Parts: sequence; C-alpha cells; structure tokens
Amino acid sequence: MNTDNQTQNRDAVGQPMDGRFNIKASGIEIRNFNKARRWPKSRRFYVKFSVDGAIRWTSHAKEKKKCTSWGNTFFFDGTETSNLEIELYRKHSFTRDKHVGGFKGAVGALAERTADGVVEEALNKATAAGQVAPTGITIKFVLSGERSAGTAGAQDLQAEDAQIEANVAVQELGSTQAVGIVTGAVDTIGNVVVEAQTVENTWGVLLDRIQLFTKIVDCIAEIHPYVSLAWSVLSAANKVIINQQGRDDRIVRLAGAMNDAFAFVHDAEPLKAVKAHLKVITLLVQQATECGYFIAEYAKENSFLTRTMRYAFSDIDARITEYEKKLLELKNAFLQGVAVHSAVTVFRIMNQVQDITTAIDLNDMPYASGARYTREKGCLPGTRETFISEICDIINNPADDAPRVCLLTGVAGSGKSAIAHTVARLYDQQRRLGSSYCFDNSHAAARHPGNFFSTIARDLSDHDRQYKESLWEVVKDNRALRMSTSPVEQVEEFIVRPTERLDVIGPILVVVDALDESGDRTARKSLLSALSKQITQSKLPANLRLLITACPESDILEMLPSSQVAHKQLDEVDTTMVDADIGKFVEDSLCGYHKLDLLGINCLQLH
Repeated sequence: MNTDNQTQNRDAVGQPMDGRFNIKASGIEIRNFNKARRWPKSRRFYVKFSVDGAIRWTSHAKEKKKCTSWGNTFFFDGTETSNLEIELYRKHSFTRDKHVGGFKGAVGALAERTADGVVEEALNKATAAGQVAPTGITIKFVLSGERSAGTAGAQDLQAEDAQIEANVAVQELGSTQAVGIVTGAVDTIGNVVVEAQTVENTWGVLLDRIQLFTKIVDCIAEIHPYVSLAWSVLSAANKVIINQQGRDDRIVRLAGAMNDAFAFVHDAEPLKAVKAHLKVITLLVQQATECGYFIAEYAKENSFLTRTMRYAFSDIDARITEYEKKLLELKNAFLQGVAVHSAVTVFRIMNQVQDITTAIDLNDMPYASGARYTREKGCLPGTRETFISEICDIINNPADDAPRVCLLTGVAGSGKSAIAHTVARLYDQQRRLGSSYCFDNSHAAARHPGNFFSTIARDLSDHDRQYKESLWEVVKDNRALRMSTSPVEQVEEFIVRPTERLDVIGPILVVVDALDESGDRTARKSLLSALSKQITQSKLPANLRLLITACPESDILEMLPSSQVAHKQLDEVDTTMVDADIGKFVEDSLCGYHKLDLLGINCLQLH
C-alpha cells in the first residue's frame, strides 16, 4: 500500500489516531466462496460486532445471489489500539445458534490495509483440534470514524441511527397484518418502533441508553445508586441473552417498551428533566431493573422449546403486559409532569399461582426484634460507589453457577457495616431485600444463632405470600419444629424445603452484618456449620443471595469456602478510591459552615 493510501485510511478513522474517536462500521455484507456449500436463507444469519466490550448485532438481512447484506450502521467509541471482533452466526429455532466463523484485529491495523476505508476479511473458525480453518466466507464493510468528546458521542449516534432504521422498517411494512402489528405496538407502549426491532438491535440501544443515563445522573446522589443497579441487572441479563439458543419476540417486546421509556436521555437537557421529575424517574429506573430480572430468568432456559415446556406463555404474556402498563404509566407521568403514587410492578414467581386464602400464623417461630438494618448507618452519599457496584454485580449475577454468597471482610471500623446497610437499603427500595440480620455484642441475648434462620424465614414470608404458604405447609402441624432453635434444622426446614418448587424471578437478598459478633467460636459453630453445608452442597435457593460482613476470623474464613463464596476484602480497596471518599466526607462535613465562606475558604479545596 502506498503512502497516499495509508494517509487517506488514517484520516478515515480520525487522523491522527492518538485519542478516542467514534468508530463507524456500515455497508456490511458477507459472501460465500465455497461452491460446494449450500447457502441458507439470509434471514438465518446475523453478525455480532464488538469493540472493547461494546456489542452490536445486525438485524434484518437482504439476499442477492450468494451475497447477504445488512443496512445497519454501528458506532463505537475507541482508539487506534481498540480490538474489533466480528462473529457470524446462523440462527436455529430449537437448538443453539451456530457460530459460523469470525475474525478480529486492531482498528488502526485494519485501517492501514484498507482501500478507501473498505475492509474485506476472510472468516475463520476454530476446529476441534484447536486449529484455525477457513470457512470460505468473506465479510466486507466500510470502516470510518470521526473525533469524539467521549463515549456519549458514539451512544448518541447509535441510538439515533437505530431509531431511524426502525422507523424505516415500519414504513416498509405494507401488509394488513403488518399494520395490525404496528397498531398493537402503539396501543401497548405508544411507539411503533418496538415491533420492527430485533432483540439484538433493541437490546443494544437500551444498554447504550442506560449507560448514557448513568453518566447523566452521576452527580445526583439520590438516584445514581438505582441507575447503577439497573445497569448491573441489565448487563447481566444481556449476557444471558447472548447465550440464548433461540430468539424470542417476548424479550424484544419488553426491551422495546423499556427502550421507549428511556428515549428522554437524548433530549436537549436530560439532566434538567431528571431533577424536575426525580421521583418518577427513580420509579422508572426501578421498574427497568425489575424487567431486567424477569428477562434474565426467562432467558436462562436457552432454547425456545425448553421455555415452552417450563413456562405457560399465557402467564409470561400476562407478566409482560403488566410490566408494559407500568412503564407506560411512568413514562406518561414523566412527560405530563404528574405525580405517581403506586409502587413498581414486581413479580417474584414466574408462573401464576392461585389466590391464597389460608390463615397462616408463624408468630411462635423465634424472631430477633430490632435486628433489621438501619438506614442512618449507611455510607455517605457518593462514597464507596465502586465497591458497592462490584457487590451488586455479584448479587445480580443470574448464572446457575454464580456464587450465592458475598463475604465482605475487614478490620473493625473499616466500614463493613456502612456498606452492608447501604446495600440493604438499596435492595429494600427495590423490594428485593428478603431480610437483614445485624448481630451486635451489646444485644447478644436477643440476636443469636438460635433465632437466625427463623428470623430470616419469617421476614421472607412477609416479603412473599407464596413463600409464606410453602413455609406453612412445612411447619403447620408441628409446633415443636416451628419453635426449634437449631440452626441446622431451621435452615433445612424453614429455608430450603419451602423454596424447592418455586420458580422465582430475580435475586432476593439477605444481608447479615457482623457475623463475628454472633457469639464466640463455640457459640457460632453450629450456625457456621449449617451455613457452610448449604453452601458447599448448593442447597440454598437458586435466587437467594447472602451479603455477609465479618472481621476476618479464621473459623469464619474456613467455614465459608472461597470456591463458592465471592470474598471481598476492604483492605484491598484502591487508595485513590479511599482518598476520593475522604474528600467527599470533608466536603460534606465542612461545606455547611457559613464562617468558611466569610473567611474566603473554599471547602472543595480543603482536601
């Protein structure tokens, strides 16, 4: 390649490529040069583009002879060294989508060897022997770029392009049946774009909007934790969707409704709008989180066939309709500036259950009064954000092999309890806190291993009526069992057995603070033994998550094995994060003093 061509290609992706810029990929097409290979219908293919973890999928394909093309345009934020990875898949209705082939390379290197910005690369696939074999398929697309002030630029461009693409797709729907589909979409969520989207496009734009929203509200302490939680949940759901064997219109439908509800992030002054309608927006974010939990649980059954066998679709459709109604209600309340007095719609059981009318009395089960978390003991707003976000990612992980326990250790006074109380409040506001139990040496007579699991069980029964019914079926004719103080017996009969047949949506969090204050080593041995057995044998309910804080006592660390427990240590926190938290504490503590202003002292400069 001559020098002029090299210069031209570097200009195409933002010359000189020494900073961040918007990477644009368009004009995507694949060709089959394998003459012996039968070429399936183009609609069976889709392509996954990813740059530095950001993912885009192609949608509707067009076919001409042995060329398949897509009209998608993808935008990414990146640098010259960013890795571009492309994967071609073939869809299957009842089995896992087949990986056909792919390639990857640095953006800068690709730009250097292109002609007029056109990239043309052969797709390869790894063999069972670990070697790379050609597929006979070539992908071709246009690579270009422009300067960017940050990730928001790429996100804005992607969302706008997806909106245009969807509107064009709707306009192309000319049949009576298609008109009916669009009308239904308008009736449901007020936006004709939804039904024209694929799960790949709709979900990708939704993630971009939520990520952009986290940046917009970064300075608003009242809402930022809830937006971070929503991002954690939806990101986890995204990983589940990527691994799906069969695409499902139900996911597209719900993701489209969320997409429409968050379109305001592209308004001229979104931050001003959020501040003016903080309560409604907070509810909207919490509702999106609940939708994310639902999608992750529903999509865990990888194939469409297994979902039809496990779930009654009338129940699933009813759930989605309720979610859509609430999203539309919150969106309209935001646009019209009216107050909303109802809470978010939360479903904890996947399939519909009959109304429960049985009289249930669990009052004779041991209960630790006053053991609940205290919101005043939480972290100062704006502090420990990264650490709390990492804990939420652990809690929200929907994978079957995900750790169900997060153990947070640190020396006395390191801030373990503050983090535990903050996380407890966050999930309580989301209606996802099943129970909280705070041990305290000064309240040892009331809070002890003998009423630990029974307290959690009673809290869980207050949290969910279906669980309460299941618990009652276990203990209703056995007063002696209800009054048991054995941790081993309590966890088996009060926690494990009642949840064996429940198809639960999303995590239910139990926060246990100061486990080391549950008694001396002898007194807490039975509790640790009971807990350890359930963890090692994976008997705890699949959706139950435990956040446990403790000083790093040897017996606790030995009984909570690291292989099944996510262990976070406060002494491993980055010192720059600690300095930032100290700065926020100083700012919060001193900025209220009027005398500092009179002396001409800026409290923001004191740290």
